[in-house]
Amino acid sequence: MRLDKEEYMPYAPDEPGRPNRVNHNSGNCAGDSLSLSVWRNNDGSVGAKCYRCGGKGRADAKGSMFKKTPKKETVQEMPTDIVFNYEDMPPEIATYLSGKGMTEALCFHYGVGWSPSLDGLILPVHNELHHDGFQIKYFDRDQRYSTVHRGNRELMFSHLCDKQDVAIIVEDLISAIRVKESTGYDAFALLGSEINDHGLSQILRFNQEFVVWLDNDNDIICSKAKALYNRLSLFGRCRYIKDQCEPKDISDLEIKEILHKKSL
Repeated sequence: MRLDKEEYMPYAPDEPGRPNRVNHNSGNCAGDSLSLSVWRNNDGSVGAKCYRCGGKGRADAKGSMFKKTPKKETVQEMPTDIVFNYEDMPPEIATYLSGKGMTEALCFHYGVGWSPSLDGLILPVHNELHHDGFQIKYFDRDQRYSTVHRGNRELMFSHLCDKQDVAIIVEDLISAIRVKESTGYDAFALLGSEINDHGLSQILRFNQEFVVWLDNDNDIICSKAKALYNRLSLFGRCRYIKDQCEPKDISDLEIKEILHKKSL
């Protein structure tokens, strides 16, 4: 599958340099956070690649028939209107959070709440290196997530760490919270499907055993999970959960049963 210009040109950088990493909104691809890379070449042309579906795209420097849609201004500060009580949220958001096992107390403790001004669920970054970033999860638009960072996108991961030996590695913050609260193990949220060098350095500082638990309902994510397993196996004991579910979608008891079934 090749990407159409309409799928990536709105995200093209104005000048050559570091690629933009954004959500892939194609109707033909079940993309997730940070799955589409878009860059501008020195000759002015634009290239794009989706790391989930493998689709590629290119627009030459003359492609001025397609009008670029204006980019939404990135919010640089954590919003000040976040609410954590269910009664202050839209009913569908409160229902979503309660269905994912997120009580009001957990929302408040981890800073997960609804922002009326941004019209999205705020998922803050938790790690030892960087605290200013957050994700916005949307519920009524094609774009599922937006990522807000302060200078270094490579530090966008969450490590819920009490310096336990074992770390459970998941895709998103809510899954990490559920693992941490139900088992007591450290939890590492990739906020995507890959670990970068900063994240690897962070997890190796505190953990010696690793369990890779990504959403295994997609062949590409399965291959990324296996690659992550292979990489972490170089540094310590590592296991790979093959169940087709995420911790946020099951009960505390089921989380424990799946992990113990793998002989932690």
